[in-house]
Amino acid sequence: QIVRLNSDGTPDPTFVMGDGFDGDNVFTISLETVRNNPSYPPNGPIVYTENIIVGGWFNWYNGTNVGGIVKLSPTGQIIDEFGSGFNGEYGGNPRVNQIVKQPDGKLIIIGGADGGYLRDFNGTWIPQNIVRLVKKDSGLYQIDNTFTTRNFDDDGGFGGSANAITVSHTHTASSG
Repeated sequence: QIVRLNSDGTPDPTFVMGDGFDGDNVFTISLETVRNNPSYPPNGPIVYTENIIVGGWFNWYNGTNVGGIVKLSPTGQIIDEFGSGFNGEYGGNPRVNQIVKQPDGKLIIIGGADGGYLRDFNGTWIPQNIVRLVKKDSGLYQIDNTFTTRNFDDDGGFGGSANAITVSHTHTASSG
């Protein structure tokens, strides 16, 4: 489970998880900052919202199938941009180990271990345990087919788990 904390370390009472996750394993949390007013307001501050992207070894959040990845609002409500997530078609419990946001907004997601792998995203096959997602005009994340893992194994992904990844300012990724 997760908790949202105020700047003084106290739990934020406006963040409500309800039933939360069906698994006990949240492995990665990433923030997405969204500017609410696209132009500069004449007499007021620029307003931002910080949404929370959560990945781990779970299938459900608050009774909704999310397949190992979910975006939450600051109040804990699902923002449906990942659909049914991972392993909806090829089965198995998805395990997301890390989510890294590139400077251009694309997300690289790695996973796998202990029988929990990443095999498909919203029913479309992906290389084992690594994928890059891009947000389309529809507002939904989709597989970025310009990102290829070039035969790390026979499936084009990692033969085993991938636990750590970093992205440089030139968009070069290093993972292990």
